[in-house]
Amino acid sequence: MSSWFSVVPERALRLAERYGGRALVSDKLGEALTRSDVVISSTSAPHAILHRPQLEIAVGGRGGHESEPLVLLDPATPRDVDAAVAGLTGLEVYTIDDLRPVVERALTRRRAELPAAYGRRRVGRRRRAFSAQ
Repeated sequence: MSSWFSVVPERALRLAERYGGRALVSDKLGEALTRSDVVISSTSAPHAILHRPQLEIAVGGRGGHESEPLVLLDPATPRDVDAAVAGLTGLEVYTIDDLRPVVERALTRRRAELPAAYGRRRVGRRRRAFSAQ
């Protein structure tokens, strides 16, 4: 189940209604972090909103070393997840910078396929022109 959190409760409710799940109020964020497997945080906040102390509690509540890690995806700029969480056991953080190599590999593969795609396009045009005659 997905949960939606916003500092503006009405916005969280709209997101939950639109995409399914439930809206969270701010005093339930710590509990939600503990129960979550994956958290995507992308706000327009000018500073980090998830800090080491609250994430240490969340990871500890998940069973620590024995449990699957809590995965945080942070595509926000500036970052929503405080850099001080780096190295926290039981937590994996991925930022937009971590996606850059993935995007570069995909672009390289696409560029390599362009000549073949252009060739197919030319053949398709010739076939249509021939069929129209």
